[in-house]
Amino acid sequence: MAEMILIVDDEAGVRELLGDALRIAGFETATAQDGMSALTAIRNKKPDLLIIDINMPLMDGFELVERLRLTNDLTPVLMLTAREDKGDIARGLKIG
Repeated sequence: MAEMILIVDDEAGVRELLGDALRIAGFETATAQDGMSALTAIRNKKPDLLIIDINMPLMDGFELVERLRLTNDLTPVLMLTAREDKGDIARGLKIG
């Protein structure tokens, strides 16, 4: 069975591009367009990896990961961002 990767990004094009590339590589994928819908998808799909955009409406990627960690969800996360601020990098590493 292929590993499940959840892609969380508010831009449909990014979700589609990443999803296509990962499926070609043999992974099963699911998508969510914001942090709130990601929480539901995580409960239902139990992904093995999360790819999360930082800049999203409703709940940004940082808040999403913080909420997951508060519930002891230690699913590995890759964070996507166009930001270059060292504070953002440090915050992402700190929250896991």
